[in-house]
Amino acid sequence: MKKLMLSLYTASAIIVTSTSVISCIPASYAKGPNGQRVLLVTDGGNVSDKSFNQGSYNSIKKYANELDDWNEVNDISYDGTGNYVESSGHTAADLISGYKMAAFKETDAMVLSGFIHVGTIDAASKLMNGKTIVLADGVADYSNGKNQNVISIQFNSELAGFAAGYDASIWANQNEFQGDSNKDGKIAIGTFAGMSSKYSVDNYMWGLILGMEVFNLVHKEQIDSGKVKEIVLANNYDAKENKYQPISATNVQGTTDARWFSQSFALGGATSSGILDRLITQNGADIIFPVAGPQISDVLSFSGASYNPYIIGVDVDQVESFPSYEGRFITSAVKNLEQAITDELRRSRSLKKVVDKNNNLIEINKKDIDNEQEFPIDDGTIAKPRSNWSVDTYGGKNLSKHTYVKYQDKAKILSLEEDLDVAEIIIQAFASAGENINDYMQGQKIYQTALKIKELYDKDKSWLQTVDDEGFE
Repeated sequence: MKKLMLSLYTASAIIVTSTSVISCIPASYAKGPNGQRVLLVTDGGNVSDKSFNQGSYNSIKKYANELDDWNEVNDISYDGTGNYVESSGHTAADLISGYKMAAFKETDAMVLSGFIHVGTIDAASKLMNGKTIVLADGVADYSNGKNQNVISIQFNSELAGFAAGYDASIWANQNEFQGDSNKDGKIAIGTFAGMSSKYSVDNYMWGLILGMEVFNLVHKEQIDSGKVKEIVLANNYDAKENKYQPISATNVQGTTDARWFSQSFALGGATSSGILDRLITQNGADIIFPVAGPQISDVLSFSGASYNPYIIGVDVDQVESFPSYEGRFITSAVKNLEQAITDELRRSRSLKKVVDKNNNLIEINKKDIDNEQEFPIDDGTIAKPRSNWSVDTYGGKNLSKHTYVKYQDKAKILSLEEDLDVAEIIIQAFASAGENINDYMQGQKIYQTALKIKELYDKDKSWLQTVDDEGFE
């Protein structure tokens, strides 16, 4: 009996010990010199997801590695490998546990990857006790003085989506309509997302559809003559009429519309939800743009059709993450996470000092990207988006070797009183289209924006090239 009681006591002690790690195991602090320890908390995924979390993790390492060069000093750069906490799940409790672990590791600034953290950002802000949080791809609530240690990063991913949609349409029409992967005589591009978020997810898809429609308008004469194929939206396939409804008829019916959302970002979700079977097998999508993180793997491994659709990657240059599939990636619509997060870490209030190897406290991160001030600080604000934060990729292992959209050149729309470039038109049109998905993901609004862009193109063709051109370098 004593042996039994001793065994039970020992087992109980082991259980208590394993659930009381913080009190029983010596602290494993974040790496780096005091004042510059930066740590990532994921959105419930892992740092090798070949998508958003991995891109965010790379930004931590980029920032740490470039400290010397950026500040023109020696011996404060460090290897940020290992500076992350992978949240165990997507619930609020899972995320908050991740924040607690990050605080326990005595991080000087914390990066949160993904808009899922918006719902728990208040808890993160309090746990960091004034130290900076960079919220990547979400906006904190700053009302009533809340979250003044949070920098919110928003990406104008409608720009990346537009360029990717237009460039993919160009590529699909080259070399005897190479984008017609199922050889049905049409070129259909389909898209889907895990879950809806206007400024983190849906803007990608909105931009893609806009890019497709602008392609059709710019190439109308060639489409009518048969030299170029119209790009159709696979999501708009009407089985009863056996045809694709025009892009102007696009009608997303809420955030649970099964034609557009798999309802999760979990690996396998696109397959189990049936959305891939619908888009590829039933609707004949030649090209797929999955805005669903790990579900890119679902698309690549899909075997329910007699052909393999081409891919537009998302968030990062995904052809680099899946080298064995390089013959299927046309381009990727990218959130330049490494640059955006690095930019904002340099503008963080809690990363302005460091203890160097000689135990001296020195001031760093004085330089301003915009050359407007010393010691720039963005805490408590939505960061100013920069032109190199939202792009599409081309060249390298991508099938598309050029881009045909050049955002920085300006032209004038005569019907407007002010000069706008195409990027400003796209950003303003998406922002003003409403906050409800039933409003902004509507074909007529996208079509009207496409007409404005076509009008701009008719007055100045220097910023957009056609299927007959070589593309911009």
